[in-house]
Amino acid sequence: MRLYLVLFLAIFLRVADSKAELPEASYYKGTLGKSTIIWMKLYESLDPKNKGVIEGSYYYQKYKMPILLEGKSKDKQTLVLEENGGVGVFNLQSTSKADLSGTWKKFDKKGLEVKLEKTKLNAFLDATALSSQRLETEYKRTCDSDGKTPSVRLIREPDLNGDSIEELSIACEAACGATGNCPYVFYLSHGKNLFSYAGDASGVGRIAQKEKHYGMPDLNVHWKGGCAGMEGTGTILEFDGSEYRDTGKHYKCDCDAAKQKNRSKYCPKDGSF
Repeated sequence: MRLYLVLFLAIFLRVADSKAELPEASYYKGTLGKSTIIWMKLYESLDPKNKGVIEGSYYYQKYKMPILLEGKSKDKQTLVLEENGGVGVFNLQSTSKADLSGTWKKFDKKGLEVKLEKTKLNAFLDATALSSQRLETEYKRTCDSDGKTPSVRLIREPDLNGDSIEELSIACEAACGATGNCPYVFYLSHGKNLFSYAGDASGVGRIAQKEKHYGMPDLNVHWKGGCAGMEGTGTILEFDGSEYRDTGKHYKCDCDAAKQKNRSKYCPKDGSF
């Protein structure tokens, strides 16, 4: 059976809850090479600008850090997924059981065999969750260019999933701007002192909204501009069962007083966010 009939239809399945508008993602566990265990999540981009694009992430079980993926189907037979930064590329095809197999290739080196079997969301979350201490250590390694100056901003966020445990946001200080905008990575609590990757976005902050998906509030992420904070842009993120995703709901806050009557309800009212 062709890939798009197996993988793509699985991604487009919707749950019965009318509030859960996002298509379900597909989760996989398998091997890269002879014995390296990896986990993968795949879904179709919901941003209208990325129609037909497949996004997701994969994790080496040993490190449990997300490596973002993006790609498209090739001739409706092969799914080609490129790692963020172009380090490696997956070429995958479906099997009769809706599993995936193929190769992973790094630059011009010989490809390694990949075998992936579909798995459940809870198994995926259990396998990829990390402690806050481990997260800080891993992101210090990523953020610190000189290996000496601490540059990780670890922020405790209000509880979103109702387990009475604060969530986490992580940012590299060196990437933050003068206006306070930073690229953040979100992590949701997953048991005692464990956190699972829940997406990323850039801005000065995140505000929970009344609207919910999969029992989780949507998030308003705002990128602060000029005009004493009244100008800027923003994105409304929706939860898909394991992470927050950009669904193409973007807004713009203009500084022109003549346009204030049409100002989005998500824009700052007094320049603060």
